[in-house]
Amino acid sequence: ATYKVRLLSEAEGIDVTIDCADDVYILDAAEE
Repeated sequence: ATYKVRLLSEAEGIDVTIDCADDVYILDAAEE
């Protein structure tokens, strides 16, 4: 399965949606 993960930080001005496979650590996916 693949999940869409939204990273939101109003203070940092970040609003990113990433695709994350269920066998990948979210921190590893966020680095890519």
